Amino acid sequence: MSRRAKIAAALLIVIGTLRIASTFRVFSDTADEANHIRAGLELYQFRQYNVQTWNPPLPRVVFAAAPYLGGMRYDPNLDFSAGLRWVFYGHGKYEANLVRGRAGNLVFFVIAAIGVWLLARRLFDDVGALLALLLFTTQPAMLGYSGLATHDTPAVAGMAIALWAFIRWLEGPSLARAAVLGLAYGFAALCKFSCIAFVPAACAAIFAVRLLHDAAVRRGAVRALVTILAVPVTAFLTVWAGYAFTVGKAGKFAGVPAPAFFEGIIGILQVDRAGFTSYAWGHMTTTGWWWYFPFAFLLKTTLGPLLLLAIGAWFAMRAPSYRWTYAEWTAATVATMLPALPSNLDIGVRYVLPIYVPFAIAAAAAAMAMLRSAKPALRYAAVALLGWHLIASTVAHPDYFPYFNELAARNPSRYLSDSNLDWGQDLLRLRRFCRQRGITTLAQALFTATDVQALGLPPKVEIDWSKPPAVPAALSESTLVAGRGAAFNWADDQPYVRVGKSIRVYGLSPR
Repeated sequence: MSRRAKIAAALLIVIGTLRIASTFRVFSDTADEANHIRAGLELYQFRQYNVQTWNPPLPRVVFAAAPYLGGMRYDPNLDFSAGLRWVFYGHGKYEANLVRGRAGNLVFFVIAAIGVWLLARRLFDDVGALLALLLFTTQPAMLGYSGLATHDTPAVAGMAIALWAFIRWLEGPSLARAAVLGLAYGFAALCKFSCIAFVPAACAAIFAVRLLHDAAVRRGAVRALVTILAVPVTAFLTVWAGYAFTVGKAGKFAGVPAPAFFEGIIGILQVDRAGFTSYAWGHMTTTGWWWYFPFAFLLKTTLGPLLLLAIGAWFAMRAPSYRWTYAEWTAATVATMLPALPSNLDIGVRYVLPIYVPFAIAAAAAAMAMLRSAKPALRYAAVALLGWHLIASTVAHPDYFPYFNELAARNPSRYLSDSNLDWGQDLLRLRRFCRQRGITTLAQALFTATDVQALGLPPKVEIDWSKPPAVPAALSESTLVAGRGAAFNWADDQPYVRVGKSIRVYGLSPR
C-alpha cells in the first residue's frame, strides 16, 4: 500500500467528515436525537441506563460526551415530553447544542470509513481500495444520517469492522483471529441491535460463495468452523463490558449478565411485533411490506453505483481478477437486506444503512472490472457512471438524508416519507423563511417533536384543514401523507413554496 494511497484515503475521509459537519446547523433536531442524548447524559450523571433501552448505550455515551462537557445535565424528574424539550433548549443556545450533540457521530463515520478502507485493502489494489472508499464516503445516505445523533451510522461502523475481522479470519482461520472477530461482532452489537442479524447474514453469504470457488477454504472448512466457536465467547464478553459488567434481572430471570442488553432486545422485538405506522407508494400500514427496504434502497441510493452493480452481473463475472470479489460482496449486499424484510418497522432506509458497506465493495469490483477492460466503451461507461454518482452527491448538499435519486426526485413523497424525507429537520429553515417573508402568524401541521415556539417560529393559528388555507400555513410531508382522506386532499392542487425538502408553505400573498 503506497503512501500516496494512504494520503488519498485520509483526504476522502476528511472531506466526508467536513461535508457532514457542515449540515449540523442546517437542520433542526429530528425525532430521535434528543432521546439518545438524554440517555447518554443519564449514564454520565447517574451511572444508570433506564431511558429507552431499545438501543445499546455505546453510541449514546459518545453522543452525550460533548453536551455533558458543555454543561448539559439530565433531569430525571421531567416527564418524557419535557425531558425531550430540555435537551436542546435547557442549556445555552439551541444551534450550539445541536452541534455538540451531533459531533459525536463523526467518530462513527470515521470508524466506518476506516473499516471500509481496511476491508478494501484486503480485496483490491490501491486504485480499487480508493474507489470503494470513494463510493462509500460520497453516498448521500451515509453523509446524511452521519450528521444526526442516531444509531444508524454506528451500526455501519460496527458492520464495517466486523466484516474486516471476518475477512481476516477467513484468510487464515485461527482461534486468535476468531477471538478478534468476536470482539468486532460484540462492538457491532453495542452499536445497534440490528447488527446482531446483519453481520452473520453478510458473513454467511461471503463464506458460501468462497466455498464455491476456493478449494483451500473447502479443505479447511471443518477446522475453520471449530475456531469460530471463539466468536460467541469474546462477543458476549465485549457486550457485557459495554454494559459495565452489570448483573441483574431480565424478564423473569435473576442474575443475568448485562440485563439491559436483553431487555433492550426484547423491547425492540415487541415494538416490531406490535407494528408501526409506515408509508410507501401512497399506502399506509402497521404490518410492513416485505419489499419496503429493497424499494427504499433503490430510490435512496445514487443511480451510478446501482447501475455499476447491475452491469457487473455481466462484465465483472467475466473478469477473472474481480469475478469472485464481485460475487461475494453482491451476495453479502443481498444477504444484509434479508433480515430486514419481515420487519414491521418500515420507517426509513436508515434501518438497513449497514448495507452500504458490502454495496460499496461490490460496486467497486464492478467498476474496476470495467475500468481495466480492454474495451474503451466499457472504460468510458464506468467513468461516466462514477461521474454521475459524484455529481449527484455534490448536488444533494446539504440535504443528504432526504436525497432521492432520479427515479423519485421530482415527487419523493409519492413513494416514501418518514425519516427518508421528513424527520422534522427543516424548522430552522422555516423560521428563516418566515422572517424573510415577514410572516407573523402561521397555521402549522408539522411532523416534529421539537418546541416550535421556543425555536422562534411565529405563533400558531388554527384553521380548517379540510379546505385550502387563506392564511400562511406550513405543512410537512409526513403530515400530508398521513392525513390525506380526512384532510389535505387539496394539497397537490394548490400553489405552495417548498422550504427545505420536507415542508410546504401555502396561502402566501403574491410577491
